[in-house]
Amino acid sequence: MALIQCPDCGKMVSDRSRECPGCGYPIYLLASENKKEKRCEYCGTMNPWHATHCSSCGAELPATESENKNSNGGGTHTSEKVNQENTTSNVSQSREKKQKFYEKAWFTILMLICFYPVGIFTMWRYELFSKRTRIIISVIFAFITVSGMFSSTTAQAMTLAIH
Repeated sequence: MALIQCPDCGKMVSDRSRECPGCGYPIYLLASENKKEKRCEYCGTMNPWHATHCSSCGAELPATESENKNSNGGGTHTSEKVNQENTTSNVSQSREKKQKFYEKAWFTILMLICFYPVGIFTMWRYELFSKRTRIIISVIFAFITVSGMFSSTTAQAMTLAIH
């Protein structure tokens, strides 16, 4: 196991890591470019350079640089461009997959039940539900809040009137 520098954020990361813990850059792409083996992006298993599918999980493996050159008639400019586009799309896909817990629907629902102001905020901030649903839920909680304020005031007034 060796430490390599993440090309995106500059942090030192294990070459066996799937992605950089700091920024989410897919480290498995860097490790496989420097070796005669391909690392599976799903399970991390090293496979022979000529393999098209992972021997462990069966996932499709990315094409190597030499395979891209052969498919493009030996043109290095085109294969480098394809590799760069693939790396860029893999980085954006891995960042899209990496969603924070507070951006997920289960957290918003939990917050609506336990502490509704945070739930309403996350519901509107991350647009987890349709606009119509967000409006309905907001109106319901506004009604509950207002009715709760008046019911406690009415109850206090009744106890003062009795005494």
